[in-house]
Amino acid sequence: MDTPATKWKLKDAAIVTISMILLIVGLNYALLMLNFARIFEKMTNKSLVTSGLFIVQELLFVLPLYFFVVRKYEVKARELGFKRVGWTEIAKCVFAGFAMLFAFNFLLVLISSRIPFVIPGFEPQESHVPLFGGTQLDIALAVVVLVFIAPVVEELLFRGFLLQTFLAKFKPWIASLLTATFFALVHLELESAGMIIFLALILNWMFMRTRSIWPGIVFHMFNNAVAFAVELLVWSGYLQV
Repeated sequence: MDTPATKWKLKDAAIVTISMILLIVGLNYALLMLNFARIFEKMTNKSLVTSGLFIVQELLFVLPLYFFVVRKYEVKARELGFKRVGWTEIAKCVFAGFAMLFAFNFLLVLISSRIPFVIPGFEPQESHVPLFGGTQLDIALAVVVLVFIAPVVEELLFRGFLLQTFLAKFKPWIASLLTATFFALVHLELESAGMIIFLALILNWMFMRTRSIWPGIVFHMFNNAVAFAVELLVWSGYLQV
């Protein structure tokens, strides 16, 4: 399939990426200077603070994209992947995505059971529950941020923008691998980077199949919802891992 050229160029993607990294580093440096970790431990409304920080982080992802690309080139939502796709096609993509994820996890468990060490990059992700808390309000805020906001922003940035940029310049497999690698790096969870890359490759495949970020958004939401539900069950003692 021929990849249509984008209004923006590779240099624009570089500017957006560098700006995003600088903003995130700046935010983390400011929190470090304020000794935020110690302050956070004493807070009683952790879920509100955590939600606020997550939302600020998502804004720092989106603002460079808006100022350096969307506004500059008058980019429409459809050009960033918000292309209408039928629910049947979305369902097919989501089902196929979870089938691939299940098969990969099954293979991973099979291999792990036969070696005396944990495979680097495929360790469990750190739980988000301690950052939010376990009350109904805490859980509700976590769901809003992790299950609804984060998937939309991340699919817009990584599939709608970055993957499209790379597809216009590189072979599909190179574009997909570059996007997946950057997706994992931004999550700053090296212990589970391998699994994050695999998830990103599934999401990339969905976009390349449909040229829409909607299947990826739905899959991303379901995946985050399941992951957070498991975290809650482990945290509450109902599930042992």
